[in-house]
Amino acid sequence: MSKDTILQAFIFFVIAGNFIVCVIAVILPWLREALTKRPRHEAVIIPFARPSRRGGRHV
Repeated sequence: MSKDTILQAFIFFVIAGNFIVCVIAVILPWLREALTKRPRHEAVIIPFARPSRRGGRHV
């Protein structure tokens, strides 16, 4: 193997490694979001007391 071939192989592996890291950085968060169950948002009913019970003005 010549020096040029070793250098080309090294550069190829560096570029391929960077590509793989970038793809993983994009795909993993997308997969996590796609596979996790989203919590259901349900309505919360807040009971309001009548004004006489809250100490407000009596009508």
